[in-house]
Amino acid sequence: PVSLCNVNYGIQPDDQDSSAYDVGINAGDVGINTGDVGINGTAKRITALLRENDKVSATQIAKAMAMSSRQVERILSQLKRVGIIVRIGANKTGSWQVVDR
Repeated sequence: PVSLCNVNYGIQPDDQDSSAYDVGINAGDVGINTGDVGINGTAKRITALLRENDKVSATQIAKAMAMSSRQVERILSQLKRVGIIVRIGANKTGSWQVVDR
């Protein structure tokens, strides 16, 4: 029999126990897409701020965008990981460089 769970979520009964279901959900690849679609709007606004002032801090960005510092730090980390921005110099005295693609 096909249940609503099977149809909507691809949940299949376990072979050994017909009452047990595998409820794992594959979220796939999550994060910033640097392909044709590009980065999300918030990340674009952050990169625009970095282009205007390469010495701006995460705290200053957070205040300007009405976000938490932690959110900004997470986005900066993602942008660094995918190669969109680079930190030049020390954390306190360095600057940001937005990589032109």
